[in-house]
Amino acid sequence: MQAAFTTDDIQIDIKVTDQKVSLGEHFYETITIHNETSHVLPPARLVATSTSGYVRKCGVEVPQVPSYQKVTVKLEVRVSPTTSVDDLEPTITYSYHGVSVMSSVPMYIFTGKLNQLRPFHSSAPKYNIVLFGIAGASKSSFMNSVLTLLSRDAQAVHRAAVGGGE
Repeated sequence: MQAAFTTDDIQIDIKVTDQKVSLGEHFYETITIHNETSHVLPPARLVATSTSGYVRKCGVEVPQVPSYQKVTVKLEVRVSPTTSVDDLEPTITYSYHGVSVMSSVPMYIFTGKLNQLRPFHSSAPKYNIVLFGIAGASKSSFMNSVLTLLSRDAQAVHRAAVGGGE
């Protein structure tokens, strides 16, 4: 019978890829498992899930982790192909040997340095933009996507009402 492990026994560190990816594109995370016990952790599968459906259930085999040592693995986070920024969940849950941790998905992996493009002076001219199109043409979704890409934090922006034309 396998012993029950807790977050005191196992530490899971997650580092998101440094390379820019597109929404809907798989990305990689480097996961380090620290064994803080005097027991060897047997090989097991680390599983990543999200409730929004943006991330499909995916996992990676983690080899045996000797006592008081660590093992690093690379996880391909598989994304559902029909999702949008609205489906992007801020957290992914990782489970390994009964221990679960949550990690946020930083928006910068999708935007790169785009949100650093700001006018040098507050006196830069401001413009009004008109988006014209039939109901349901995704004008509001487009504006929310642009605002999300330009936002300073890692959350999706929903300023423009979506779905008004029925």
